[in-house]
Formats: sequence, structure tokens, C-alpha cells
Amino acid sequence: GNSTMVIDETADIAEAARNTRISKTSDNGSGCSADGNLVVEQSIYESFLKQLQQEGGYLVDAQQKTLLEKAMWDSEGRRTIGTIARSATTIAKIAGFEIPADRKFIIVQQDEIGKAHKFSSEKLSPVLAIFKYSGFDNVLKMVADIFEVGGKGHSVGIASFDDDHIHR
Repeated sequence: GNSTMVIDETADIAEAARNTRISKTSDNGSGCSADGNLVVEQSIYESFLKQLQQEGGYLVDAQQKTLLEKAMWDSEGRRTIGTIARSATTIAKIAGFEIPADRKFIIVQQDEIGKAHKFSSEKLSPVLAIFKYSGFDNVLKMVADIFEVGGKGHSVGIASFDDDHIHR
């Protein structure tokens, strides 16, 4: 899936991270409603990233991110069938690196959004992209940009206790 979840500064970080784990591990993240992108407010970004790792997420480094992209998309930008709906450990192995057996999903830090930035598109796996935002107007634009890349027909959600953010 490629659903986008906004995690704002009022979110319950533990609950949001747990919900992401559940989403990414159910059917190996292949469902259309599975979290594909997390857009997290900068003031809670590091805390939330740590919480995702406590939930079983594996944060790739820059080299592993490059290997993962080459394994997940072919030269024409199409998803490779062997990495769809497979476990995080299997996908890492296909990409050419190992992750601990207790890691259930893969986290990729991402700054750019667009067709040239594959991790902002649909992943259909227990791999998710995490973005940082500052200012709620900026997050609305980021969500719209992800929608244009590969989110049409997918869900969007928000972890927030701010009624204005939820409404917008």
C-alpha cells in the first residue's frame, strides 16, 4: 500500500508507532491501506523514529537504502515481483544485506517526493518511508505531492489530538 500517515506534535507516539507496526506487518504490508509513508512533525521526529525501532522497525543506512531501491524497483521504475509482500528479512537479503531476525519492517528516511524518488511511491511490502515536516501547511502540501506520485486511491490518516489538524 501507499497510505500516508501524518504524525503531528500532539500524537501519542507509542500508539502511533504500534499502529504503524501492525499496519506494516499485516500481510507483509501489501494491503492498500498499509502505511507506506509517515510524515512526522520535526519536534517529535527523533522520538518517533526511536519508538518505531522499539516496535520492530529496522532503520537502513544510506548504503542499504541504495541496495534496497535497486532490489525493489527495476530499471524502468516498476516494482520487482520478488520483493512484494515478502518479509523484511527476505527483502533485505534480496537487496544484499542482513537484518536481525526480530526486525519486522524496514524504515527508509526520505527527504524528496516525486516519481524519481522511488520510496515516496507504492511499496507493497513491509518497507516504509519516513519524512520530516515543519508547519502544518507544509505537511498538507507533502501529502498532496505523495498523492500525485502514487497515492491515488489510497488512504490518508493522522495521529493527532489537534481538532484543527484533524479537520484540515
